[in-house]
Amino acid sequence: MALPGGSRIGPYEILSLLGTGGMGEVYRARDPKLNRDVALKVLPAAFATDADRLARFRREAQALGALNHPNIAHIYGFEDSGGMPALVLELVEGPTLGDRLSRGSIDLDEALRIALQIAQALEAAHQQSIVHRDLKPANIKVRDDGSVKVLDFGLAKALEPVAPATPEAANSPTLTNRATELGVILGTAAYMSPEQARGKPVDKRADIWSFGVVVFEMLSGRRMFDGETISDTLAGVLKSELDWNALPAATPAGVRRLLRRCLERDSKHRMHDIADARLEIEDAIAGGGEPVGESSRTAVARRERALWFAALIAGIAGSVALTLYLRPAPVDQFETRLQLVVPSSAPGAVPPIPIALSPDGRTVAYWAASGGPMQLWLRPLASEASLPVAGTAGQPGYLVWAPDGRSILHWSGTLKEVSIDGGASHSLNLAAAGGFGLTRNASGVLLLAPANLSPLARLPLSGGKPEPASRLIPPQIGHRFPYFLPDGEHFLFLVSGPPGVQGIFLGVLGSLDARRLVDADTAAVFSPPNFVVYGKQDALFAQRMNMRTFEMEGEAVRLADRLLQNRTVFGIASLAASATGAIAYRQAALPKYQLTWVDRTGNPVGIVGGVDSAEFDATLRVSPDERTIVLGRRENGNSDLWTIANAQHGALQRFTSAPWFDSAAVWSPDGKDIAFQSSRKGGGFYDLYRKPLGGGDETVILESAENKTMSDWSLDNKYWLFVLQGREQAARDLWAMPVNGDGKPIQITKTPFDETTARFSPDSRWVAYQSSATGSQDVYVRPFPAPGREWRISVGGGLSPKWRGDGGELYYAGPDNRLYAVRMRLPASGDALEHETPVPLFAFRGSPIFVPSRDGRRFLIRQMLEEPPTPAITLIQNWQHR
Repeated sequence: MALPGGSRIGPYEILSLLGTGGMGEVYRARDPKLNRDVALKVLPAAFATDADRLARFRREAQALGALNHPNIAHIYGFEDSGGMPALVLELVEGPTLGDRLSRGSIDLDEALRIALQIAQALEAAHQQSIVHRDLKPANIKVRDDGSVKVLDFGLAKALEPVAPATPEAANSPTLTNRATELGVILGTAAYMSPEQARGKPVDKRADIWSFGVVVFEMLSGRRMFDGETISDTLAGVLKSELDWNALPAATPAGVRRLLRRCLERDSKHRMHDIADARLEIEDAIAGGGEPVGESSRTAVARRERALWFAALIAGIAGSVALTLYLRPAPVDQFETRLQLVVPSSAPGAVPPIPIALSPDGRTVAYWAASGGPMQLWLRPLASEASLPVAGTAGQPGYLVWAPDGRSILHWSGTLKEVSIDGGASHSLNLAAAGGFGLTRNASGVLLLAPANLSPLARLPLSGGKPEPASRLIPPQIGHRFPYFLPDGEHFLFLVSGPPGVQGIFLGVLGSLDARRLVDADTAAVFSPPNFVVYGKQDALFAQRMNMRTFEMEGEAVRLADRLLQNRTVFGIASLAASATGAIAYRQAALPKYQLTWVDRTGNPVGIVGGVDSAEFDATLRVSPDERTIVLGRRENGNSDLWTIANAQHGALQRFTSAPWFDSAAVWSPDGKDIAFQSSRKGGGFYDLYRKPLGGGDETVILESAENKTMSDWSLDNKYWLFVLQGREQAARDLWAMPVNGDGKPIQITKTPFDETTARFSPDSRWVAYQSSATGSQDVYVRPFPAPGREWRISVGGGLSPKWRGDGGELYYAGPDNRLYAVRMRLPASGDALEHETPVPLFAFRGSPIFVPSRDGRRFLIRQMLEEPPTPAITLIQNWQHR
């Protein structure tokens, strides 16, 4: 009986029934954690009583979950709720190839492009030693945009009851218990290989047979084996002659040859690797094949020309044999990695992210402040030293080499160009902004990302008005970091947005349309001859691109871990490439930290947990009863919240776990809930959520198209305090929102400056915060909720204000990396507070992140134990030959 809508299997809510069969029932379900629809395949009841089969399904799901390919529908997991086993699958919308074939044969060009994507999917699976075993049109989805998804990889199917003798019966799965053992049929009758039909062991060559049958059906418009019963169909698979005349006359000779090699009944004589089929199809798509319907005269003439050409080649070969014999043997191209030690900006500081590699791969450009102002530096590979570039002092920005390697464009508030031959940096008179990436081609066309929430713009370097270069299609959030391909027409760029939308896209000059190539978290570069290089989570990957079709091929190759990124600017990474194929990148160098309680002089009085080298964000909060700590850490590419249940001796425990940024946690007054911000909608933008400490579902506090940062939860449990950036590049203001949902949000500040990192006073009547009103950051206090006077508390700058438990003291971090204390006298009414002069307490080593105890006698800090070196720039050469 079908499950009713609204019922649950594990965390998944059933929405509707998609289909039924002997393999079970498939439902559309909602994944509440990732906010997406999935396909939930509920397995037959027989599985619940077959321990061996259930265990094998779990192992299989785990193995298949490792497959990550654009033409393979993903398996997300395995659920077993109340004895009801189910597989959680990617929900792929659209018709199947079987639906498409019900209308007849498919045009040659379209059929070859579909076949190419099926071959790419099989190739990726076979490389992981995974065999599909049931490839058929019903397991292949073809979307409206022509993209293909292969479904049901490697999943055993349950035994179906005997079907009536209809043509459709020949396409029914037929298998028995213990389906992975010798002598058992597994597959679908019309598409299974002869060895499958005989119950013999199978390998990847069984998939190659099925692939050939599917391609034959696409081209001919009819099934290759189509009996009235399953037995008749299996007999055809084993013995019937193959009707090659059913193929269209225009079928290229190479495609015919491919099908004959795929459909050899003896697997020893069959094509052994699907990659060979892929290459044949690529040649046919590129026009390398020729139809067989030519006259015999033409064929004879072609053979005569071939013989004449062979004789000519033989003569030439003889004349150069001695030269080739005397020539030294070619040197193997070994992958090499060079570590370029560069000046540091400051001890322990994260260096500026942008780097650029010259077109010839011989010079690296980067930003550094080595005993002076921040400026551009050049490091020639032929030299042991880096040289500063005169006239480039300023804010570090995005870098782009000119195609001739003689100058560099850089964005430092304005677009500037500097000659590497000693010329001064000068601003370009262009009405454009490139704060989120820029690129140029040899024709003088400039592509740039002017803002966080905008499409790309193009304009000539000679001047002019920017014009749109891409179209922002919701739920896309923004387009960033364009990168021209060698033809100067096509370009890569990063789209920020929710999961499934975010990734690297391909655009072309003259069109606003673009298509998604690959899921990614950072900007991409192109490494000749045909690799797209990008970051996913914290790792660096490269994947091959077909330069004729501009489709991604094969599996992504992992080149490095810990790619250096700027967490506050989504998508930017220390990554560059040259026209020679060399890649330059920087790895994040993480210090070792220890959560430590110190007294007011900075002397340690206790430690929490163990030594930690994970990347740490500014989240560090202690529960109201001072028994539990919540902190933000980035581990294995995920930025999540973690807790330590015993604030003195406890161990880390993950609180959130998902592929997005969860941070800025605050405690409820009773310590039972944590509110936080999350970028789960993609693109680095945050919404506000809450979750019980003891576990449970996350609930939304505030979702909107604006960027929000969680700041505090008032101790009277009436308000959440958060920072809101209302529009692109606008100032950030403080807002409060009622916890009970009654009433409208209250805007606390409305200025042209940034007000951030705010805290309620213990009596919930005051708000302390930092503001950029003076041109630098200072600490202020103002009454709440009624408007009133603003009081400046810090002297000479201040960050991250926090209150003592009774409100009698306010603490902040100074620009000198010291902690300051200010005695406060808060009035019971009115806004006439009194405060004393700030007093320094102790100096931080590392980031000034701290939490005061309620009595102000101790402070929990993140004590740096070991300062990391300035990350070197790594150059990889000849890596394509691995």
